[in-house]
Amino acid sequence: MDKIKGTMKSFTWIRNAVLDNPDLNSSDIMTYLSLMRFKNNTTQECYPAVLTIMRLARLGQRTVYRCLDKLEQAELIEIKRHRGISNRYSILEPPKEWGEVPQETDPADTPF
Repeated sequence: MDKIKGTMKSFTWIRNAVLDNPDLNSSDIMTYLSLMRFKNNTTQECYPAVLTIMRLARLGQRTVYRCLDKLEQAELIEIKRHRGISNRYSILEPPKEWGEVPQETDPADTPF
């Protein structure tokens, strides 16, 4: 078991389109990764508390709220807000117009 409230995931997937989007900064991506860590693969939903997101993303409360709003505007998540209990976050597929960045075909072309 993971240290975070009974989760058993040992890794978290993220779409390249999310990482490569120039409109998302590192705080946005860390917030998104924190949500992805708790995502139910069947329902595509998760319910982490903002304090949990803050701790995992290593961000302040106001920054997390700004990032959540930005991720919602970017159509990466939907938020169903609940007063007094954790919000429900639905993880959405990145918009098709973002595309995927092609993978390198020749390792010799990699700069490092």
